[in-house]
Amino acid sequence: MTLRRRVAFLATVAAVPLTSFVNELLFRDDVSLICEYSAWFMDNIPTIVLAEDWRVGAFVASCRETWETTTEQAVKDELLRLLHGGDFEAVLASPPTCPPVCSGEIPKAKSFEECAAGLGKAADAQVSQLMRRVGAHPLHLETIRASEVQRAIGHGAVAKFDATAVLPKHVWNVSINDLYEMHKAAADRIVHHVALKYGDRPVKGSLLSYSGDATCENELMDVRRQVQNWGIRSFKTRLAMVFLIPYILHRHCHANPSFKQVAELSQGFESAFQFAVYNRTRSLEVHRRFLKFRNKNKALITSNVHTKYFPEFMREVDVAGKLGLTDSVLATHQYLWFGASHGAIHHDFQDNVLIQVTGVVEGIVVPPNCSHFLLDSPYMQKPDVNWLWPDLTDGWPHKAPFYYFTLRAGEGIVIPATAPHRIISRSSHRIGMNSFFEPKFKRMQWGSSAPANFFQLQPDSVLAVRALWTETLGRLFDTRRIVLAMHTSKLEYI
Repeated sequence: MTLRRRVAFLATVAAVPLTSFVNELLFRDDVSLICEYSAWFMDNIPTIVLAEDWRVGAFVASCRETWETTTEQAVKDELLRLLHGGDFEAVLASPPTCPPVCSGEIPKAKSFEECAAGLGKAADAQVSQLMRRVGAHPLHLETIRASEVQRAIGHGAVAKFDATAVLPKHVWNVSINDLYEMHKAAADRIVHHVALKYGDRPVKGSLLSYSGDATCENELMDVRRQVQNWGIRSFKTRLAMVFLIPYILHRHCHANPSFKQVAELSQGFESAFQFAVYNRTRSLEVHRRFLKFRNKNKALITSNVHTKYFPEFMREVDVAGKLGLTDSVLATHQYLWFGASHGAIHHDFQDNVLIQVTGVVEGIVVPPNCSHFLLDSPYMQKPDVNWLWPDLTDGWPHKAPFYYFTLRAGEGIVIPATAPHRIISRSSHRIGMNSFFEPKFKRMQWGSSAPANFFQLQPDSVLAVRALWTETLGRLFDTRRIVLAMHTSKLEYI
């Protein structure tokens, strides 16, 4: 290191305490403190917080603007109470630190039969010999009108619906290349989230296959855990924001392909991979073949782009409005899903709808009020649940009632909050739109009609931080084009 560089480095290190001191002077009012704490909120496991100093500073500025313009008074009151009570940092972990901040437990039915009572069974034609052998019988899935979706969501119900009444005509059956042509000018700047782990290292010679290197994600998550111990306004956290996190992002985190690159490769995608719904062994065999095509850029795994990057495609699209949810929804986290996959059982916190735009998918959904068979808590799945549940070839452990469905272009399905589900796609060319409805403060809790609803199980303090955080992330992107947080490993919260 040259003398000039050493002097510059030492000056920078020396400036950090001064920066912290100035930070204390400039950001000591209640609103700025609330905003600075909220930047570190974790809504899930994992939440990737890209907490470089400049990003957090931009978040605080956006947060103050949000507080002054759109934040509900009830949210302000709760956050000020939380700040003055000294428990703010306990709310920021996922799940929150209990005590002092505790989430509720998912209600538990006494038995499989009790949970499935009154739901009805699918026609016998849907029951294979394998299902009969283990006693599995899918539930009857009702098909409803779009105007009935709001009621279904309020009752924690799973249902199919006609989505042609929700989305305009120009969206149906578009291809990846069609989307590219609509957004050609910006396509090389749109990140297409392909890697399963944030910052994963691509396989040599491939844009679409990744090595499974979780170093970047693990390092960022470890810093976030350390921050919980150090304190968000501590000197160590300040050092991490200025030096450590930028170093991790530069040294260990690799880029995803651009949407332009994916579109150019899409012309050569193989179209059919016969993943199985109920047979784990067969799905893994198909996956090994699928991986060979991915390595050659000939197949696309399940991947996503936030719809804010596709303004022309999203022209006249208002899913929450069409479904009558505008008064209850704070923000809609909305993504286009692309590609093929055997799927993985998981649950989401928000009530959401999945609409098939192009191609066909199959899916499994467990009713939310039966979710305790697969979940340990509103935040956590049981550690020994097979990701390819329900694998009926191994005796069907973690037996639970479930719906089976097929979605074709123009169809949608209601997936209630906390309902475990798995989506199976056999085509690299498929496109689906997923809309997650983030509720306004203390809305969309539904009471006794949906007792497993995630937001009903959270204390007011968590709901208030979440509301301010969500609004601010939207403003941060809309006004500054900055991304601070990733929900899980690959979903931008913007």
